[in-house]
Amino acid sequence: MEKRDYLLKYSISPTGYDPAPLTVRDKGSVLILALWTLLFLSLLAFYSGTMVRQDILLMGRLEERTRLYDVSLSGAMMGMEYMMTLAEEQDWDFDTLNAKWADNPSIFKDVKMGGGSFSLEYDHRDNINGRTVVRYGLKDEESKINLNHAGKNILARLLARSGGIDPLKAEILADSIIDWIDADDIKNGSSGNESEKVEYNNAGFKYSPSNLPFTCIEEFLFVKGADMKTFCAIRDFITVFGNGKININTASREVLSAAGLSDEVIYKIISYRAGIDMTEGSFDDNAFESKEDITDNIMGYSGLNPVQVKELEDLVGAGILDVKSSVYTAKCVGTAVNGGSKGNMILIFEKNGIIHYIGYIYMV
Repeated sequence: MEKRDYLLKYSISPTGYDPAPLTVRDKGSVLILALWTLLFLSLLAFYSGTMVRQDILLMGRLEERTRLYDVSLSGAMMGMEYMMTLAEEQDWDFDTLNAKWADNPSIFKDVKMGGGSFSLEYDHRDNINGRTVVRYGLKDEESKINLNHAGKNILARLLARSGGIDPLKAEILADSIIDWIDADDIKNGSSGNESEKVEYNNAGFKYSPSNLPFTCIEEFLFVKGADMKTFCAIRDFITVFGNGKININTASREVLSAAGLSDEVIYKIISYRAGIDMTEGSFDDNAFESKEDITDNIMGYSGLNPVQVKELEDLVGAGILDVKSSVYTAKCVGTAVNGGSKGNMILIFEKNGIIHYIGYIYMV
């Protein structure tokens, strides 16, 4: 028998191993295995592609956030530099709502920068018609009540009239605000030597008054008796920066009321400021150029009775009213190229370039 016939007869391969011929069933198993392998590889490729896409999207968002932060910060700094340049070029003794820095869309609106744009803007409620409009420029921080300088009566009036709380509770909260910043541990308004620390401890607080000036308006929420509702109601009328004087040229009705002026006097102040067209911030606005002339300015414009004259002179004499400011807020809204995301940069500074506060919020 030849070797070839022998190998075929006994199913022996020349290498010594002869696999059995594949049956239809075997071929089906191999096909299924191949399909499962192909499916596994496809899923692996899909998963890997998804992860890569997510990484790319994440990197894109991070780049966009960084770009928005840079654009927003640059815009806020530009606002401060603009004010500093104005202060160097011209020395003025009063600040008004129609000043170049207060509303100047040609300079502060939709400025293109770094693959995005920014606007320096803020909401302003007109004291004549009550409408809220967007102004493009810087906001006078000293048009507000300063929590670090205001007395109890001013704080209580603000809390009651603008905060919407009971006058008695407003007085108690005003005392608590003063307790927060005064240097002693004696409870303000108490009949004896009651301790602020003991009061906070008995109320369940894990802290006591800082006995230091407020560093930001949000710190108000730590004061005993304060809550978010009250804070939201008064936040547009309070500050913690500046010398504590209120700029009569830029202050709102609410702030002038809290300062202690009657509605009649407030109307005469705002009417004088608004000018003939009765629109705030327009070209024909009148300005109080000197605090010593406030009474005479109004007297010559609309008249004042002796009681109203005393109202004004008392506030001017107490150093509560002024006609100029030194601290301003630049709120810069940066916008991405596609317009989908925004960044809000808040910069509070003095006209000499000293920065008091900087904060940033990213919004999708």
